[in-house]
Amino acid sequence: MKLTLPILTLLMLAFGCKPTITCEDVPCPFGQFCSDEGTCVFKIEQCEDDTDCEETEVCDLENKICSVAQLPCTDTFACPISQNCNTLTGFCEPESICSRDGCSVGQTCNPTTEVCTATRCLEGRSDCPIRFTCSPRLGSGSEGVCEKGCLGEGDCPQEEFCLIVQNNEKGRCIPSCVQDRDCPFGSRCVRSNSSSICEKENPCINDAECRSDEICSSQRCTQPPCFSNIDCEPYQFCERSTGTCSDLDCDDDIYGNNPNLPNFSFDNAAQLEEGDYRNLRLCPGSQDWFKVRFRSTDIVQLGLNVQSGTGLGIRVYDDLGGLIAEDARLEKTRILEFAPSKSGDFYFEFLSASGQTLIYDFEIQTRFCRNDIYEENDSIESAKNIPALINAPITLPLHGCPDDVDWFAFRNLEANKGLSLVFSETNLNIIASLITPDRKEIALPTDRPFRALKLGLGGDYFVKISLANQSSGSFNLTIESKVEWECPDAGENTTALDALDSNALIGSHHLCPNDLGFESDWLRLPDNLSGLVEIEVQTAASYNMDVLLWSGDASNPVLHRRSISLEDGRRILQFQADSVQSYYLRVSSDEVADSLFTLPLYSIRLVQE
Repeated sequence: MKLTLPILTLLMLAFGCKPTITCEDVPCPFGQFCSDEGTCVFKIEQCEDDTDCEETEVCDLENKICSVAQLPCTDTFACPISQNCNTLTGFCEPESICSRDGCSVGQTCNPTTEVCTATRCLEGRSDCPIRFTCSPRLGSGSEGVCEKGCLGEGDCPQEEFCLIVQNNEKGRCIPSCVQDRDCPFGSRCVRSNSSSICEKENPCINDAECRSDEICSSQRCTQPPCFSNIDCEPYQFCERSTGTCSDLDCDDDIYGNNPNLPNFSFDNAAQLEEGDYRNLRLCPGSQDWFKVRFRSTDIVQLGLNVQSGTGLGIRVYDDLGGLIAEDARLEKTRILEFAPSKSGDFYFEFLSASGQTLIYDFEIQTRFCRNDIYEENDSIESAKNIPALINAPITLPLHGCPDDVDWFAFRNLEANKGLSLVFSETNLNIIASLITPDRKEIALPTDRPFRALKLGLGGDYFVKISLANQSSGSFNLTIESKVEWECPDAGENTTALDALDSNALIGSHHLCPNDLGFESDWLRLPDNLSGLVEIEVQTAASYNMDVLLWSGDASNPVLHRRSISLEDGRRILQFQADSVQSYYLRVSSDEVADSLFTLPLYSIRLVQE
């Protein structure tokens, strides 16, 4: 009788045996393989070609290692976590492939996971690039990872020095000094004709002989005890005029009186929930810090009421310390509103602009903004991958919220293909732009289609979308890739001999691209012109276009007159026509057609008196 795994396990437990579960019973994670010992490992055996590997593997010829083959897919849901479906190749691939995209300074590409990680190093900055130091990892002995910063002048380029701010273990490399504050405490910036250097200050008798941000202590110019309240002990504040810590003559509220964690700084911000908070006290020279967790779909409203005192300011920061909202008005009753750009903790700083003790109340309320299904896609790194299929438009139902920026990515577009982007079903003020693989940003029209006939540059394209005026609402975006475009008039009307017939002169035209830029168009004016003739050519404002008038025989025309350029893009030609002469217009552009998003369009109007 054959025993199944659950029955076998129960029997082993009944007889006091501890079952051993191997990867033959439970599959290994994606990218690992089950060894003969029954453990999950990365494949390391040597191979010469794919036949040396399992059916689901391929041979990495560079490293001679069998690795898992790419998984076939039709959409991202079929791929493992942290991988996306490349609809052009039909296989899963990592969101970021460091062997293709490279890594930042101080990072190394892991060829197995295709993820950039901090470069490993030994204590003393070995193996770290300039402006980086080796920070040891817990439990790793002398081994660490490279982190940006410096410990001394040897960690910086020759033309820079290491500036370490008080209470920081590491500093940063900055250029040779411009002013005294660029130098470490106890030194001044001394400039010569071509360079500057920090030199040690002379002994001092009083503070006036030192820099404005120093004090004289023991006949030596040095750093004052404090620059801000965070440099002082709890229940003290920093007198910025003297740089000394003084005791607070103020009984703080329950958050500031916490002896273990007073809310005097960003790092010690008191955690709050949405609600109403009353009778808070802000002591002179101090700050109150609170943090509240919001979602990217929230619209946050903070109502403030100052009971006693004046000059209470509010600042709001994200979890990285970036300022996202501020209110420095003097009114006692105010409302501050903002929309988080991402989900997470947000920090409120209440600070006094006066020497008074302030008593205040505030209330935090949120209302919901229904976002679309593509969140979180608030940055270029988290852009949602959308397939741009050839001649198969895809319409995205989108919803924007105040201060919310949405990013979409179109991967591996080909240079000779086109792209169509159309906004619809909206009366909102949409701000949108297209970012090219070389990171150029092109404003997109939202009231009419944007059609790139030929991209000219292959790679990843991104669309960034937001709504103006703190608005919210729904709209659609339709994306479609276009087949390789060919100019229908290419090679025609490029000389006076084959000039466009005068019957087709009036109306709209365009220049066709060639290998160098754009072809010139020759257009024949009507015969028997006489008297004063005015020709108006409206040219595309985004292209540098030129319009010339020629006369004489088509086999050897002579330049007759140049057009006058107006600010609105029009070109004007006025001339006294001779009825026995033949006249031609030549329209050209000296633009390069490498990135052809639209054609150089022009239209012609002729007036004869």
